[in-house]
Amino acid sequence: MTQQDRAARRRPVWRRYAWLPPILAAAVLWPLAGFPVIPVAVAVAVLLVARILLGFLPGFLRRRRTLVLSAVLLALDLYLVTLVSVWAWLIVAGVALIAGGIAAYPRLPVAVPLGAAGLAAIVTATVALSIEHHQAAVAEQQQSRQEQQEHQAALLPANPSETLTALATYIARGNATAACLLFSANPQQDARPEFVHAVAGATSCPDAVARLHQQVTDQNEYPEMRPPAESTGGSTPVIDGCQASWDDPTSGAAVPAPGPKLGRLTVQKQGGGGYQIVHYEPCAAGQ
Repeated sequence: MTQQDRAARRRPVWRRYAWLPPILAAAVLWPLAGFPVIPVAVAVAVLLVARILLGFLPGFLRRRRTLVLSAVLLALDLYLVTLVSVWAWLIVAGVALIAGGIAAYPRLPVAVPLGAAGLAAIVTATVALSIEHHQAAVAEQQQSRQEQQEHQAALLPANPSETLTALATYIARGNATAACLLFSANPQQDARPEFVHAVAGATSCPDAVARLHQQVTDQNEYPEMRPPAESTGGSTPVIDGCQASWDDPTSGAAVPAPGPKLGRLTVQKQGGGGYQIVHYEPCAAGQ
């Protein structure tokens, strides 16, 4: 056995493995903090510089390279803690307990409880942080969905009668996405199935729009209908598209419809936005 090996065996266990707890903590904290690259890159750079400098230092300091590694990793842990919630401090406490257990080895009556308590603290904090991140992700999705709904509401027609002409315009252009957004998808007021059912052979809202688009004979004149007067339905007025008519742009005389009649639309104002179709009733045969 060489002198270096004998010196390594005489070195306390805690000094040989002092780097292990902070690197385990960093492995847990890094993904929870969102995988930040810069602090990890800085830690690696510091370790490389320290590795170079230790070669020029006296032997007493060179033998402390494990402690230098541990100190850099601990600094990284403390920075990562600031990027996550207070549960991360429990991870740091768990790391400290595990480090205490390693330092107490081979005194098992002391080392084992410390290590077990540290492991339990880390597991508890990791589970709590995972739940916290999941709740934050759900809240972010809900907020994004609400913002999307508000954005869509702002694009809806500003008054009830425009709902009919907007629907005719989108059908004439074959814009199924915009046309289907005019129909409420609220579970209590889902008008899309009513619209789809009213179009023969349609299997979905985009399919229904596509089938109606094929029935349009003049894409320019179809949206230029003379909409009927809206009924006074309080908060849910009805626009009777079955009574819509078209005039010749030159003579002003009534002309046949350049596309399908669009039925009776019950509309409702959506929050601070425009109107949306909440009920759809097809025209009777012959209308």
